[in-house]
Amino acid sequence: MANEGPRAYDFEPEFNEEELLQMMLGERRERGEANVVADEMAPDVVQEPNRLNDVNWCQCTNCAGMPSLSECRCCLETQNVNLLIADNGCITQHEDFGTVCLNKAVLRTVLIMRNDVRGHNVDVDRDLDNKSYRYSAYRMFTYWVHGRLGKGVRKVVPSCAVRKIRDKFPDPAGQYVGFIHGDNEEVLEVGEVEAI
Repeated sequence: MANEGPRAYDFEPEFNEEELLQMMLGERRERGEANVVADEMAPDVVQEPNRLNDVNWCQCTNCAGMPSLSECRCCLETQNVNLLIADNGCITQHEDFGTVCLNKAVLRTVLIMRNDVRGHNVDVDRDLDNKSYRYSAYRMFTYWVHGRLGKGVRKVVPSCAVRKIRDKFPDPAGQYVGFIHGDNEEVLEVGEVEAI
């Protein structure tokens, strides 16, 4: 027969998602992190099915139609972008966008650094193909806007930024990969501000 005495952890409190969120926000405030409000931790904007048919969802006026629903996203629907642009303009017109996401020297250097940090003993060509530049540009956009996300966590790059990057580094055949979900097709996401 099992021990009838006290059982450890039997009466540990269980918290619902709202209580856990409030505890996490409180801890961040105590650590003196950025002004944290609950709506900054809200999940990304829900995508309506009609987004595939037009670009009326675009608020910055620079988005293009995208092949999948998850990619139909305006920069102004991304909370961390709103922290970077105060005037409700487009992120692609931010003074740092060109340097961070379109400058070949920066993008090439980032690929060299990534290979070095990962221990890959691979030389990066002096002149990369456009696919490599696009890959690096999408990563740089994500780091710039969201900070480090962690393994397997992905964020959709807004349509306007994708369009600008593809205009600068086009595929001759017009064949692009698009957004790829995390491992096992899960959408692994963290709150916008939590990612920073």
